[in-house]
Amino acid sequence: MRRFAMFTGAAAALVALPVQAGPAAAASTAPRACRPALTGVSISPGTVTGGKSAKGTVRVGCAPAKAFDITLKSGASTIKAPAKVRVGQGKATASFTLRTTSVKAPFTGVLTASYGEVHKGAELTVNPVAFPAACDPRLTGLSLPTADLYTGDEVTGTVRADCAPAEDIAVGLATGDRRVSVPPVAIIRAGQTAATFQLKVRDEEFDQFQSKVAARYGADLLAQPVTVSPGLKSFELESQADDTDVFASILLWWTSPPTGTVVHFSSDSPLLKVPATMTLDPGSRGAAFTFRAEEVTSPQKVRVTATLGTRTLTAEVTLVPAG
Repeated sequence: MRRFAMFTGAAAALVALPVQAGPAAAASTAPRACRPALTGVSISPGTVTGGKSAKGTVRVGCAPAKAFDITLKSGASTIKAPAKVRVGQGKATASFTLRTTSVKAPFTGVLTASYGEVHKGAELTVNPVAFPAACDPRLTGLSLPTADLYTGDEVTGTVRADCAPAEDIAVGLATGDRRVSVPPVAIIRAGQTAATFQLKVRDEEFDQFQSKVAARYGADLLAQPVTVSPGLKSFELESQADDTDVFASILLWWTSPPTGTVVHFSSDSPLLKVPATMTLDPGSRGAAFTFRAEEVTSPQKVRVTATLGTRTLTAEVTLVPAG
C-alpha cells in the first residue's frame, strides 16, 4: 500500500519558495575583468627622411577599466620617442609621435614598448636628405631688359646657368666701353640657376655708340650688344603761367641720333594737357615747346614728368588766373 505525505501550514509555504542563487552562482554570470596585456607596437611610415616624423601605435589585448601607461624606449638618439604613452580607459590602442634627426647614411633603429614583463619592438629606418646629382654648370644666358640704353640709365641684367651648382660660382662680367659699367662678377649661388647684376651708363657727353656686355664662365662666353644714346640732361617748365600756353624745354646730354629721340610725358592734372610722346629732331640738343593749360580761378600747382630710358625728370608749374 502506497503512503502519501501531506504538508500543511508552514511546511507547505516552504515548498513554494523560489531557489535563491548563492555567491558562487553570481560570480559565474558577471563579465570577466580586463587585465590588459601589451600585444604589439607599430610605426607608420616605416621609413622617413631625417628630420621628419613618424606615428607609433601600441595595442593591448582588451579595453581596460582604468587608463594606464606603457613605457617607450628608443635604442638610438636619431629616433626620439616620448618616455611613455597612456592607454585610455576603454581603449585598446594609443598613438604617439616619433621625431628623427638628420643622418649622413641610412639608419635603422628599434623602438621598444614595455608593460609588465612584456616587451614589443618595431623598426624605423631614417634616410639622409636626397640632394640633386652633382652639377657641372654651363653658362647659357645673358640678358638685359632692353638693348637701347641712354645716358644715366641703370638697368638690371641677368646671367643664367643650365643647372644649379653645389657651390657658389662667379660669372665674370665686362663691357666694351668704359662709359657702360658693370660689376666684375655676378655670383650664382649654390642651388640657384641665375644671378642679377646692375648696369649703369655714365653721365657724360657723347654721340650715340654701339657696345657689348659680356659674361664668361669657364670656356663659356656670351655677349649682348647694346646701343647707347644721349639721354635727358634737363627738363624745365616756366614756374608760373597765367595764360593757356605753358613754356617747356628739354636738353639732351649730346645731339639726338639720326633716328631722333622719343621722350615720354605725363601730367598729374587734367588742367595741363601734355602729349604722350615727343620726338626730338636728329642732330638737335633739345627743344623748346608749349603745353596747353586750362583756365583756372585759383592758383593750381601741376607736375609734369619727362622720361627717356630709365631716367625720369620732373618739372613743376603753378597755373594762376589770367589777369
